[in-house]
Formats: sequence, structure tokens, C-alpha cells
Amino acid sequence: MGVYYYYVNLTKKEKFCIDALGGNLRHRALGRTLASRAFHLMLNYANGRWVGDYVAVMGDDNTPDWSHLSDKLTDIDAIVILTLFYVDGFKEIGEIAKHDRYLFMQLCHLVVTRQALELEPSLKEYFGSNYLKKYKDLCQESNWHHPKDLTLAENEPLFPKRPKGVL
Repeated sequence: MGVYYYYVNLTKKEKFCIDALGGNLRHRALGRTLASRAFHLMLNYANGRWVGDYVAVMGDDNTPDWSHLSDKLTDIDAIVILTLFYVDGFKEIGEIAKHDRYLFMQLCHLVVTRQALELEPSLKEYFGSNYLKKYKDLCQESNWHHPKDLTLAENEPLFPKRPKGVL
């Protein structure tokens, strides 16, 4: 099967797959997907979520005891999607979601569950007003889709304030 790669924050105990925003999850996709753009924003953006934390890129088959470690990490795919959306807009996300069913379904899940209603106008623009019918049809035919919810604690900002002295 090969090695699947993840961006991991060992300080906050969070992870997301390198294909969280479409693309490939193997080593050849490292640094080449929208998830890598989100990883960059989380590390470097003005109020990046992972600024100053201990982070790594880890492969499931080449990290000792990955399954045990992975179980202790919170999957933050939904936060990653919103990070990119808030900073870069919807255009690139929408273009990939046209061809990536997982991403399309994740976007719809965030709207349907009222976790990110700000995505709805963009979904309507890119996929038409019947986008929810397409989502419903995909949900009925797909038992593989396990949507991710926002994992923010109550009142936790998506972009936390930086500690003093950090650029």
C-alpha cells in the first residue's frame, strides 16, 4: 500500500493528512498540495495556529508505533480547510473539489452541520444551487466517507494570538 504522510503537531497533539485538500497522500505530494499551503500558513501566517510548536511530517509506515501515536492526535482537516479559505479564498479549493469527492463532501458537511455556513455562497457559486442534492446522493452511495468536524474548543480562535516576541 505504501506510506501515507501526515502533518503533525506534537505540541497540540493534532494532525492532518497531506491530501486533506485534495491531491495525493504519498511522498511525491509533499509540498505540492493545498494542504501544504495550509501547513505553511499554520506555521508562518500572522496568527498561525502552529507557530512556535513542535511539528513534523510523519509517514504511517515509517514512524514507530504510528497507530498508537495517531490515536492520540486530533484530526483537524476541517480547521485546515477553513484556514486556507479564510486566507486564500475559495477558488483553488472549489476547483479541486470539482474533481475530488472527499473534499466536496467535507465542504458540504461543514455547511449542512452549520459549522461553517460561510462556505455556502461559494459552494452555490461553484456547484449550483443543487449542490446539496449531489451531496445527498454521494452520501447514499458512499460508505467510505467519514466527515471531519471542527475541533475547536469553545471560544478558541482559528488563528490564535502570537506570544510576545514572536514575529
